[in-house]
Amino acid sequence: LIQNNVLRRSLGNGVRLEASAGVLVFDNLIVENGAAGIAALGQNTVEIINNTIYGNEEGGVVIRRLQVPGDNIPSAFAFLQNNIIDGNTGLGIFVDQFSDTGNEMRYNINRNGYQ
Repeated sequence: LIQNNVLRRSLGNGVRLEASAGVLVFDNLIVENGAAGIAALGQNTVEIINNTIYGNEEGGVVIRRLQVPGDNIPSAFAFLQNNIIDGNTGLGIFVDQFSDTGNEMRYNINRNGYQ
């Protein structure tokens, strides 16, 4: 659980989730980080709810596979709801072609686009 935080001006991602499962990112202010606001790499079941994600350098939310020697671990079952995503460089929500299983996205305000 990552909840009720201000995650601001890190050199990398505001939140980086890697090869874990069942994570909830809830009610955070994630602003002006040097990479993505939230990066989910090789995640299985992540919920991203009620966050403000603004002004991050490599997009708002990035959901993609984790590349490890000899294998690729996709992210699956991402749930995004009630987030405000704006002012990010790049896309507001990016999901790579390997990580499009079971995702659900609703009621987000995303002014930075999707892929």
